[in-house]
Amino acid sequence: MGIVLILTIAFAVVQVLVGVGAHSLALLTDAGHNFTDAFAIALVLVASVIGQRQRRTNDDAGGETVLTVEALSALVTAILMLAVSAYVLVEAVHRLGTPHPISGKSVFAVGCLGLAVNVVAILVLRAGDTTHVAARGVYLEVLSDALGSGGVVIAGALAWAFQWYRADAMITIAIGALMVPRSIALGRDALRLLRR
Repeated sequence: MGIVLILTIAFAVVQVLVGVGAHSLALLTDAGHNFTDAFAIALVLVASVIGQRQRRTNDDAGGETVLTVEALSALVTAILMLAVSAYVLVEAVHRLGTPHPISGKSVFAVGCLGLAVNVVAILVLRAGDTTHVAARGVYLEVLSDALGSGGVVIAGALAWAFQWYRADAMITIAIGALMVPRSIALGRDALRLLRR
């Protein structure tokens, strides 16, 4: 997961830099999604370290501590994802009415790079332990990131080939709309764990 964390953060930084320069809300939305994923992965790693330390000291409460940290990390991630979704959805609706020109070529290139990064991350995660609930969650997040990158590729291609800039806003709405139910479900699961 450490490798996936580094890949996710590095690529999200690239998305922000290119997204700002290319005026692409879809890229910035996907970057926000990647940053929340990176935060979640970092918290899962912290929970894993805590769990290993607890097991080394034979602390019976270690399992409960790990579950609590994982639940809190999931809840924080859900809140961040909802906040990012709300912002980008409002901005995307505004851009549908007044589309901004974007650099389709740059957006397309970064979208393709994103797909490649996601494929590498998926392969790395599949090589590890995917039976743990947190690891499965990260794996599913990376799969959804691949869908977001695919959407960015489509938006970039349409803007590049046809100067159809509304595609950027439409893909942003699609990515944001996918984030909302997943965020709510994640937050609900986290609260259920914390109440146990």
